[in-house]
Amino acid sequence: MTGGRSPDAQSVRIDACADDALLMTFAEEAGESATERVISAWRALQALQAPWLVRSQPAYTTLQVVLRAGTDLSAVQRVLRALPTSGGLLQARTLELPVCYDGPDLGDVADHAGLGVDDVVRLHTDRPYRCAFVGFLPGFPYLLGLDAALHTPRLTTPRTSVPAGSVGIGGAQTGVYPTPSPGGWRLLGRTLQPLGPGWIEAGDVVIFRAVGSR
Repeated sequence: MTGGRSPDAQSVRIDACADDALLMTFAEEAGESATERVISAWRALQALQAPWLVRSQPAYTTLQVVLRAGTDLSAVQRVLRALPTSGGLLQARTLELPVCYDGPDLGDVADHAGLGVDDVVRLHTDRPYRCAFVGFLPGFPYLLGLDAALHTPRLTTPRTSVPAGSVGIGGAQTGVYPTPSPGGWRLLGRTLQPLGPGWIEAGDVVIFRAVGSR
């Protein structure tokens, strides 16, 4: 498969990743610009309500498009290349989550960063986070924007059970476990706000608000 260009003249590569699926690649590295391009195309694709579309899945730099069996891939590629790749974040929702910062790994994150616990909480709550995509389990957001000082490796041995509402850090990302699940992210705290599988979608903004700490 060969790549193409969107109307804003930025290159988008389109490759077959299965018999009835295409993968659009917008950038080589994750970041706010790549996120905006992916989500812009994703939202425009959803709005088409195309009969050949089974589902689409955004990620940091890519958009997977799964098609109905027998769909003309060449025709779909032309549609995909015409999707807008800017302006997709303009109508994003802002979601505020109250968080009690009493997580079992809060001290370890502070030690890794060479900071006090209060500094970790301050840095984690002093900025908005963009949801690049939802994955791992329904409603689990991969949030961009974590302060570099808080980047912390995942646990060497994942927990077999993480409580619903847990707020954690995995490498350069932060996120929220909406339902009980195994997981290896460092847990900073928990939100008591009920979260379902559809509570967030790619492009939304999350703000964490501290309501307590240990």
